[in-house]
Amino acid sequence: MILEAFAQTLQRCFNKENGATSVLQTWLLWHLKSDNDIKDDDQARQVRNVLKAEIELCDHHPIILFQGKSESGDILLKSLYDYSLSYEDWQYRRWLHSVKASDFSTEMHR
Repeated sequence: MILEAFAQTLQRCFNKENGATSVLQTWLLWHLKSDNDIKDDDQARQVRNVLKAEIELCDHHPIILFQGKSESGDILLKSLYDYSLSYEDWQYRRWLHSVKASDFSTEMHR
């Protein structure tokens, strides 16, 4: 459920300027800092509640650090991080598959 919610956000927000880990950071910040009275559907509220129960935000300005509150929180955080790296790698491989060797010229243009 958590990974599915993050995957939807990652698909919408990932681009060259916003790397996958940047999207993850923004997503986690939004969920961990938001109030419970936000009008969301049940799934979004449940995702937020699980994230708040499992992950804590250690905000040492200007460094933002997330850590698990328990072993399961550490596992969840690592899974989200690994998923974001995997998604970014998959996007890069898709791009690389569409280019040809001639697109990478080794000649120096004068």
